[in-house]
Amino acid sequence: MLPCIWVYNRVGLYILGIAELEGNPYRDWIEAYGDEAYTREVDYMLEVIDAWAAEKDKQTRDAMTSLFLTSLQYEYNFWDYGYYGEDKRSGVLPAVR
Repeated sequence: MLPCIWVYNRVGLYILGIAELEGNPYRDWIEAYGDEAYTREVDYMLEVIDAWAAEKDKQTRDAMTSLFLTSLQYEYNFWDYGYYGEDKRSGVLPAVR
């Protein structure tokens, strides 16, 4: 779940910075995921996971990293499909594999 909430937050923040909100059909989504309170919650979750990982052995951290990157790839595929559609999928997340 961490890649999902993290990516949605970063996308929400980015879009919030460039979008015209007035009359935008995605306004609620943009404001929800670009919200300062949501950003604080995401940042807190990242801190918790980082602290938890710091206490684990290398094998556990490596497994966590592998699972995170797999989940991140799924998130990338989701956004990639939404942006490019069925015919123009770009494939593997750059610089991850």
